[in-house]
Amino acid sequence: MPLIDSALSFIAPHHCLGCQDEGQICCQKCLKSLQINPQDLVCYNCQISKDVHYGICLACQRKQSLNGVFWYANYKNKITKDLIKALKFNNVHASSKVMATSLKECIPGEVILKTKFISAVPTANKRVRQRGWDQAKLISVSLAKFLKIPNKTLLIRASSFDQIGASKADRVKSSEKFFKPTRLSLIRDNTIIIVDDLVTTGATLNSAAKTLKSAGAKEVYAVAFARQPLKRSN
Repeated sequence: MPLIDSALSFIAPHHCLGCQDEGQICCQKCLKSLQINPQDLVCYNCQISKDVHYGICLACQRKQSLNGVFWYANYKNKITKDLIKALKFNNVHASSKVMATSLKECIPGEVILKTKFISAVPTANKRVRQRGWDQAKLISVSLAKFLKIPNKTLLIRASSFDQIGASKADRVKSSEKFFKPTRLSLIRDNTIIIVDDLVTTGATLNSAAKTLKSAGAKEVYAVAFARQPLKRSN
């Protein structure tokens, strides 16, 4: 948390977005209420099959570069939306720490043990310039501290394509040129967790994993605070 944000939290404490109690942007009780029931989990890619391993069904595993995808909350929940919007648009960096707290609970222990580095999925350059910060990086830094795993910048944005409002087809097509790898010596032969705030189609996460694996990564897992279900036509 930046120094100015920490000072403001002391002078004017946050109120929980759920219960309105003073002290935190989201108290532990309200944060726990956001956690998805394991019985409700479906494949992150097709969003149909419940027969999943690390968040991906067998049919979709054949088409994915990711070895697993984990998320904590459903974006339909109002508190979930408010936490993400507070971080993205209102400069409430305390939200990133709350999200990171939840993410460490949904990553399997065996994945944590073999992970060498944690890295943020870079936000579109246009959005970073507009906001002045990268929300995924803030979450990634906090998560790395919690898990005691080094946080490294392993990807840079190669495309300025803005996904907001884009269709699934456009997202998938544009994702092929999203990223470039950096610090290749850290990527090669290592297991990496990539971090984002929200997963929708999964095209961005899979593109990031594909880029890292092309650069020599052994395994790539993705974690996001929330899952935004796809809108399906009748």
